Amino acid sequence: AQDVINQAVAFLAKKMEEFPFEGNVIKVAGNGQIIINRGSDFGVEMGQELVMAEEGEQLLDPSTGEILGEEEGPVIGKIKVAKVAEKISYCDVTEGEQNPVIGTVVKAE
Repeated sequence: AQDVINQAVAFLAKKMEEFPFEGNVIKVAGNGQIIINRGSDFGVEMGQELVMAEEGEQLLDPSTGEILGEEEGPVIGKIKVAKVAEKISYCDVTEGEQNPVIGTVVKAE
């Protein structure tokens, strides 16, 4: 049974690596680092490069009013992960916006 569990965990971990995560800026620290709401729990690693983007417009079905998705917002900068904790990461701005608003979308390139 333990072998099956180990194989399942390895399979899920591999699939998580293939799944692009999306997170958000939660704070700009006093030293200029960007703190995001994704950490090692989501597979974030030190040195990983991410992009920051504005939130896109919600796409609505004109006949039903149903939310169908969200248009991708424009990229406003790039960040590099400097320190990873379980649920958050600290990132350095490498390009673009130095002071993004809280909630700015962060995703893998």
